[in-house]
Amino acid sequence: MVVFTEILPAHPTTTSLGVVYLDHSERRRGRLRSVLDDGTPIGLALPQGTVLYDGTVLSTQLGAWCIARAKTEPVSVATTTDAHRLARAAYHLGNRHVAVELVLGSLVYLYDSFIDRLCTELGLAVTRDSRIFEPEKFNQRAHAHAHRTSSSVANDSMTPDARDAKGA
Repeated sequence: MVVFTEILPAHPTTTSLGVVYLDHSERRRGRLRSVLDDGTPIGLALPQGTVLYDGTVLSTQLGAWCIARAKTEPVSVATTTDAHRLARAAYHLGNRHVAVELVLGSLVYLYDSFIDRLCTELGLAVTRDSRIFEPEKFNQRAHAHAHRTSSSVANDSMTPDARDAKGA
């Protein structure tokens, strides 16, 4: 099995091994077994946190390469001409950590009947489609934040000397 370990910035001048078609969730995994378009088994062993986009060039340590292509997937398209309704729907989807692709006047997300119903209740027209899903790029690790606990709130109300004495 050929294992791809690197992403290249451009297409090399040598011949490609082929194309690997991956859906949205597969393009977010650094470790994966798949097959090229000719049936050749391959593996991905990419750095943690790597996200592949349609057209990404993958390389082995020996210089062999292939192109990662996005598969078409069942998506929902929630549309409205009312900017306030669109913003409310985007807020609610973001609050539920739903990956969303923004298109003028529409929110595109992987098909989910619950989210379809939510968008309909918020006044958007929802249709189903099959297309490549490329949601907005977002670094989840940059988003990481700590939630305040009762002990951290208590420590905030103490003077610096009291915190030192407590060992906080």
